[in-house]
Amino acid sequence: MGRWLGEAHKTGQAMCYWVMTKTRKPIAWSSVQPVLDSELSIEVVQSELRALDEAISSKLAYPSETDNFELPDYLEHLEDFDQETTPYYDPYEPEA
Repeated sequence: MGRWLGEAHKTGQAMCYWVMTKTRKPIAWSSVQPVLDSELSIEVVQSELRALDEAISSKLAYPSETDNFELPDYLEHLEDFDQETTPYYDPYEPEA
């Protein structure tokens, strides 16, 4: 169980995504599936999602102006990345 964070550009193969798990460390993963609406009504799934949200929110704290906040090494490449757009890549075989 994890929360989908977005595309993992420059990491892994195509269709690789950042996922935040209960370990609170983002991992790059290529096999992701959404929780289905029919599964959201199951108490076990609801409790797992609550536990996941609590674990993640306990890790996420907005830094104050006096804190020296730095991105972890594995996320440094995101500082200059425009999160709003997917980068364009030239085709490997231009004639294809």
